[in-house]
Amino acid sequence: MPLQSDNECAQQIQAGRTEFSVFLTSQTVVDAAIREGVPVVKVGSPVYSENLAAAFDKNAPLSNATLVARVNQIITEMHNDGTLSELSLKWFGEDLTQAPN
Repeated sequence: MPLQSDNECAQQIQAGRTEFSVFLTSQTVVDAAIREGVPVVKVGSPVYSENLAAAFDKNAPLSNATLVARVNQIITEMHNDGTLSELSLKWFGEDLTQAPN
Protein backbone atom coordinates (compact mmCIF):
# COMPACT_ATOMS: atom_id res chain seq x y z
CA MET A 1 0.00 0.00 0.00
CA PRO A 2 1.52 3.37 -1.00
CA LEU A 3 2.18 5.83 1.78
CA GLN A 4 0.68 9.31 1.67
CA SER A 5 3.91 11.27 2.14
CA ASP A 6 7.68 10.92 2.10
CA ASN A 7 7.79 11.67 5.83
CA GLU A 8 5.66 8.58 6.40
CA CYS A 9 8.33 6.46 4.69
CA ALA A 10 10.90 7.45 7.30
CA GLN A 11 8.37 6.95 10.10
CA GLN A 12 7.46 3.48 8.88
CA ILE A 13 11.11 2.43 8.57
CA GLN A 14 11.66 3.66 12.11
CA ALA A 15 8.58 1.69 13.22
CA GLY A 16 10.14 -1.49 11.84
CA ARG A 17 8.25 -2.07 8.59
CA THR A 18 10.36 -4.28 6.39
CA GLU A 19 8.46 -4.50 3.09
CA PHE A 20 10.55 -1.68 1.69
CA SER A 21 14.04 -0.48 2.43
CA VAL A 22 14.54 2.49 0.11
CA PHE A 23 12.71 5.74 -0.46
CA LEU A 24 13.39 8.78 -2.61
CA THR A 25 12.73 12.15 -1.03
CA SER A 26 14.20 15.58 -0.49
CA GLN A 27 17.58 15.98 1.11
CA THR A 28 15.98 17.90 4.00
CA VAL A 29 13.62 15.00 4.79
CA VAL A 30 16.51 12.50 4.76
CA ASP A 31 18.68 14.75 6.93
CA ALA A 32 15.83 15.23 9.43
CA ALA A 33 15.19 11.47 9.53
CA ILE A 34 18.87 10.79 10.24
CA ARG A 35 18.88 13.40 13.03
CA GLU A 36 15.79 11.72 14.51
CA GLY A 37 17.53 8.35 14.59
CA VAL A 38 15.81 6.67 11.64
CA PRO A 39 18.17 3.91 10.44
CA VAL A 40 18.70 5.27 6.92
CA VAL A 41 21.77 6.35 4.97
CA LYS A 42 21.90 9.09 2.36
CA VAL A 43 23.37 7.64 -0.84
CA GLY A 44 25.02 9.71 -3.56
CA SER A 45 24.21 13.18 -4.71
CA PRO A 46 20.70 14.57 -5.29
CA VAL A 47 18.83 13.07 -8.26
CA TYR A 48 16.63 16.15 -8.68
CA SER A 49 16.02 19.58 -7.19
CA GLU A 50 12.82 21.51 -6.74
CA ASN A 51 12.14 25.17 -7.26
CA LEU A 52 9.83 26.16 -4.41
CA ALA A 53 7.33 28.99 -4.48
CA ALA A 54 4.73 30.77 -2.42
CA ALA A 55 1.15 29.78 -3.28
CA PHE A 56 -2.02 31.83 -3.14
CA ASP A 57 -5.69 30.88 -3.33
CA LYS A 58 -6.88 31.80 -6.83
CA ASN A 59 -10.49 31.51 -5.64
CA ALA A 60 -10.13 34.01 -2.79
CA PRO A 61 -12.97 36.57 -2.73
CA LEU A 62 -10.49 39.46 -2.92
CA SER A 63 -7.83 39.99 -5.56
CA ASN A 64 -4.41 38.57 -4.68
CA ALA A 65 -2.56 40.75 -7.18
CA THR A 66 -1.19 43.26 -4.67
CA LEU A 67 -0.25 40.54 -2.19
CA VAL A 68 1.47 38.44 -4.87
CA ALA A 69 3.45 41.45 -6.09
CA ARG A 70 4.54 42.35 -2.54
CA VAL A 71 5.56 38.77 -1.65
CA ASN A 72 7.53 38.52 -4.91
CA GLN A 73 9.27 41.78 -4.01
CA ILE A 74 10.10 40.55 -0.49
CA ILE A 75 11.47 37.22 -1.75
CA THR A 76 13.57 38.98 -4.40
CA GLU A 77 14.97 41.36 -1.78
CA MET A 78 15.76 38.43 0.54
CA HIS A 79 17.61 36.68 -2.29
CA ASN A 80 19.52 39.84 -3.18
CA ASP A 81 20.58 40.76 0.37
CA GLY A 82 21.46 37.19 1.38
CA THR A 83 18.71 36.79 3.98
CA LEU A 84 17.34 33.60 2.38
CA SER A 85 20.80 32.06 2.31
CA GLU A 86 21.37 33.02 5.96
CA LEU A 87 18.06 31.45 7.02
CA SER A 88 18.81 28.30 5.05
CA LEU A 89 22.23 27.98 6.67
CA LYS A 90 20.74 28.59 10.11
CA TRP A 91 17.92 26.04 9.83
CA PHE A 92 19.32 23.44 7.41
CA GLY A 93 23.09 23.82 7.77
CA GLU A 94 23.52 24.50 4.05
CA ASP A 95 22.41 27.00 1.44
CA LEU A 96 19.35 25.43 -0.15
CA THR A 97 18.74 28.56 -2.23
CA GLN A 98 21.43 27.33 -4.62
CA ALA A 99 21.12 24.41 -7.05
CA PRO A 100 22.65 21.18 -5.70
CA ASN A 101 26.14 20.21 -6.80
